[in-house]
Amino acid sequence: ERRIGFAPPFVELEDLCTSEAPHRYGWVLHARGAMVVHPVDPCGALDLPPLPTDGPFSWFTDRRTHTTEGAICVDWRIAERVWLRLLASSDGALEVTTGCTPGNPIPDRHGTVFLRGVGRERIFQATLEVHRGFPARGPVLRASGG
Repeated sequence: ERRIGFAPPFVELEDLCTSEAPHRYGWVLHARGAMVVHPVDPCGALDLPPLPTDGPFSWFTDRRTHTTEGAICVDWRIAERVWLRLLASSDGALEVTTGCTPGNPIPDRHGTVFLRGVGRERIFQATLEVHRGFPARGPVLRASGG
């Protein structure tokens, strides 16, 4: 279930994932332009198998993986004086993998963020903001739904 909210200059996304048994959930975003990943507060390793390196995942290159119980902040420089900021979190520890994936056309490279978490229920929250190099003091990400 996805909820989308608009609170200019922000677009807020909330994805609620549920299953009867514990499940691995993933959330991905890629955007054009140079990507800057801001440091995350690390936490212990999660019990997740590594992302595959074959099939469609072979296109996901230059990977760096971290774990966090906090939020991740990523900025893409989309064009001259145009940036996209992502603030993302979940209701539990996350594995954060960043890297590059192909764009369209394939030679274009996009900065990619792939979040993974485990549980019967997971909430992924993201706030997106287009800015000109000076993001607003964005909204605080909530750690639970609502």
